[in-house]
Amino acid sequence: MSCPKRVQDSQVETELLAFPADANTMGIVYGGKILYWVDMTASLVARKHCDGAVATLRVEFDFVRPVRVGDHVRLTGFVTRTFGRSFEVEVQVHASSSLGAEERLAGRGFLIFSCLDESGRSRPAPPLSLESEEERARWEAAGRRRELRESLGAP
Repeated sequence: MSCPKRVQDSQVETELLAFPADANTMGIVYGGKILYWVDMTASLVARKHCDGAVATLRVEFDFVRPVRVGDHVRLTGFVTRTFGRSFEVEVQVHASSSLGAEERLAGRGFLIFSCLDESGRSRPAPPLSLESEEERARWEAAGRRRELRESLGAP
Protein backbone atom coordinates (compact mmCIF):
# COMPACT_ATOMS: atom_id res chain seq x y z
CA MET A 1 0.00 0.00 0.00
CA SER A 2 1.25 3.49 -0.80
CA CYS A 3 1.84 6.24 1.73
CA PRO A 4 -1.06 8.49 2.71
CA LYS A 5 -1.31 11.81 0.88
CA ARG A 6 -2.54 15.10 2.25
CA VAL A 7 -5.44 16.88 0.59
CA GLN A 8 -3.18 19.81 -0.32
CA ASP A 9 -0.69 17.47 -2.05
CA SER A 10 -3.03 17.08 -5.02
CA GLN A 11 -5.20 20.20 -4.80
CA VAL A 12 -5.46 22.11 -8.08
CA GLU A 13 -6.71 25.61 -8.81
CA THR A 14 -7.41 26.54 -12.42
CA GLU A 15 -8.31 30.02 -13.61
CA LEU A 16 -9.63 31.05 -16.99
CA LEU A 17 -11.68 33.61 -18.84
CA ALA A 18 -15.05 32.73 -20.40
CA PHE A 19 -14.98 33.55 -24.12
CA PRO A 20 -17.83 34.00 -26.63
CA ALA A 21 -16.99 30.63 -28.23
CA ASP A 22 -17.77 29.02 -24.84
CA ALA A 23 -21.31 30.41 -24.73
CA ASN A 24 -24.74 30.44 -26.31
CA THR A 25 -26.31 33.45 -28.05
CA MET A 26 -27.43 34.83 -24.66
CA GLY A 27 -23.80 35.00 -23.52
CA ILE A 28 -24.19 32.20 -20.97
CA VAL A 29 -21.44 29.57 -20.95
CA TYR A 30 -22.65 26.14 -22.07
CA GLY A 31 -23.09 23.63 -19.26
CA GLY A 32 -21.09 21.13 -21.29
CA LYS A 33 -18.16 23.54 -21.43
CA ILE A 34 -18.27 23.98 -17.66
CA LEU A 35 -18.36 20.19 -17.22
CA TYR A 36 -15.33 19.92 -19.53
CA TRP A 37 -13.43 22.41 -17.32
CA VAL A 38 -14.55 20.53 -14.20
CA ASP A 39 -13.43 17.14 -15.56
CA MET A 40 -10.07 18.56 -16.65
CA THR A 41 -9.47 20.11 -13.22
CA ALA A 42 -10.58 16.95 -11.41
CA SER A 43 -8.42 14.81 -13.68
CA LEU A 44 -5.36 16.87 -12.76
CA VAL A 45 -6.17 16.39 -9.08
CA ALA A 46 -6.68 12.66 -9.62
CA ARG A 47 -3.44 12.21 -11.57
CA LYS A 48 -1.50 14.01 -8.83
CA HIS A 49 -3.14 11.87 -6.15
CA CYS A 50 -2.40 8.62 -8.01
CA ASP A 51 0.96 9.66 -9.46
CA GLY A 52 -0.24 8.32 -12.78
CA ALA A 53 -3.11 7.48 -15.07
CA VAL A 54 -6.73 7.63 -13.93
CA ALA A 55 -10.21 6.97 -15.25
CA THR A 56 -13.30 9.05 -14.54
CA LEU A 57 -16.02 6.70 -13.28
CA ARG A 58 -18.81 9.09 -12.32
CA VAL A 59 -19.70 12.79 -12.43
CA GLU A 60 -22.29 14.52 -10.26
CA PHE A 61 -22.61 18.27 -10.76
CA ASP A 62 -24.98 21.01 -9.63
CA PHE A 63 -25.19 24.25 -11.58
CA VAL A 64 -25.89 27.07 -9.10
CA ARG A 65 -25.55 30.30 -11.10
CA PRO A 66 -24.75 31.05 -14.73
CA VAL A 67 -21.26 31.83 -15.95
CA ARG A 68 -21.27 34.61 -18.55
CA VAL A 69 -18.94 35.66 -21.33
CA GLY A 70 -16.16 37.76 -19.87
CA ASP A 71 -16.38 36.19 -16.42
CA HIS A 72 -13.19 35.26 -14.61
CA VAL A 73 -13.69 31.60 -13.66
CA ARG A 74 -11.81 29.82 -10.86
CA LEU A 75 -12.06 26.06 -10.41
CA THR A 76 -10.71 24.47 -7.24
CA GLY A 77 -10.39 20.71 -7.00
CA PHE A 78 -9.29 18.40 -4.18
CA VAL A 79 -9.65 14.80 -3.02
CA THR A 80 -12.36 14.35 -0.38
CA ARG A 81 -12.10 10.61 0.33
CA THR A 82 -10.59 7.37 -0.89
CA PHE A 83 -12.51 4.08 -1.13
CA GLY A 84 -9.87 1.43 -1.78
CA ARG A 85 -9.72 1.36 -5.59
CA SER A 86 -11.69 4.54 -6.16
CA PHE A 87 -11.76 8.03 -4.71
CA GLU A 88 -13.84 11.20 -4.82
CA VAL A 89 -12.70 14.60 -6.07
CA GLU A 90 -14.71 17.75 -5.37
CA VAL A 91 -14.53 20.67 -7.80
CA GLN A 92 -15.96 24.08 -6.94
CA VAL A 93 -16.58 26.58 -9.74
CA HIS A 94 -16.56 30.27 -8.84
CA ALA A 95 -17.09 33.17 -11.25
CA SER A 96 -16.75 36.92 -11.05
CA SER A 97 -17.41 39.69 -13.52
CA SER A 98 -13.81 40.83 -13.32
CA LEU A 99 -10.55 39.87 -11.67
CA GLY A 100 -10.71 40.95 -8.05
CA ALA A 101 -14.49 41.35 -8.01
CA GLU A 102 -16.59 39.37 -5.54
CA GLU A 103 -16.85 35.75 -6.63
CA ARG A 104 -20.09 33.81 -6.75
CA LEU A 105 -20.47 30.05 -6.58
CA ALA A 106 -21.44 28.94 -10.07
CA GLY A 107 -21.44 25.20 -9.43
CA ARG A 108 -20.03 22.29 -7.52
CA GLY A 109 -19.39 18.71 -8.47
CA PHE A 110 -18.16 15.38 -7.20
CA LEU A 111 -16.27 13.04 -9.50
CA ILE A 112 -15.30 9.46 -8.80
CA PHE A 113 -11.98 8.23 -10.19
CA SER A 114 -9.96 5.04 -10.28
CA CYS A 115 -6.16 4.88 -10.32
CA LEU A 116 -4.88 2.80 -13.22
CA ASP A 117 -1.81 0.59 -13.47
CA GLU A 118 0.44 0.28 -16.54
CA SER A 119 -2.04 -2.17 -18.12
CA GLY A 120 -5.00 0.16 -17.65
CA ARG A 121 -6.48 -1.88 -14.79
CA SER A 122 -7.75 -0.43 -11.55
CA ARG A 123 -5.27 -0.33 -8.68
CA PRO A 124 -5.54 0.82 -5.05
CA ALA A 125 -5.73 4.57 -4.53
CA PRO A 126 -3.31 6.14 -2.06
CA PRO A 127 -5.06 6.73 1.28
CA LEU A 128 -5.87 10.26 2.35
CA SER A 129 -4.35 11.90 5.42
CA LEU A 130 -6.82 14.34 7.02
CA GLU A 131 -5.43 17.44 8.73
CA SER A 132 -8.43 19.63 9.57
CA GLU A 133 -12.02 19.48 10.77
CA GLU A 134 -13.13 20.71 7.34
CA GLU A 135 -11.33 17.79 5.66
CA ARG A 136 -12.90 15.35 8.16
CA ALA A 137 -16.36 16.80 7.44
CA ARG A 138 -15.80 16.39 3.69
CA TRP A 139 -14.61 12.81 4.29
CA GLU A 140 -17.83 11.99 6.18
CA ALA A 141 -20.03 13.69 3.56
CA ALA A 142 -18.30 11.70 0.80
CA GLY A 143 -19.10 8.50 2.68
CA ARG A 144 -22.77 9.47 2.91
CA ARG A 145 -22.88 10.26 -0.84
CA ARG A 146 -21.37 6.85 -1.57
CA GLU A 147 -23.89 5.06 0.68
CA LEU A 148 -26.74 6.89 -1.08
CA ARG A 149 -25.44 5.95 -4.54
CA GLU A 150 -25.09 2.32 -3.46
CA SER A 151 -28.61 2.29 -1.98
CA LEU A 152 -29.91 3.48 -5.36
CA GLY A 153 -27.95 0.79 -7.18
CA ALA A 154 -25.58 3.29 -8.80
CA PRO A 155 -21.87 2.53 -9.16
